[in-house]
Amino acid sequence: MVENGVGEPYRVEYAADMRVDKYGSGFSRPGQPITDQRQSDYVDHPWNLNNLLVAKNSLMQFPRSRDLSGINIPWLYVGMRYSTFCWHYEDLMLSSINYAHHG
Repeated sequence: MVENGVGEPYRVEYAADMRVDKYGSGFSRPGQPITDQRQSDYVDHPWNLNNLLVAKNSLMQFPRSRDLSGINIPWLYVGMRYSTFCWHYEDLMLSSINYAHHG
């Protein structure tokens, strides 16, 4: 469909760079009310992206003096079927970590 344009056209919705401290994410944040009991298992989990900046020996501890959206505050991306995320260089040439909650 993408390569040769055959088939019915699709409208694809995608949202990027949404701050998890404002919109939330699939992970609970320490100190945040837990609305779903399944979330309680992940509040302190090391792979909870909200915990990376406070994890022991984490390099993300360096910007502690202020919040840097997309650096020490995770961003949420929402996409539907056929949406894509382009390859790119991250801000400040840092590495990135991603977690697909579903799909």
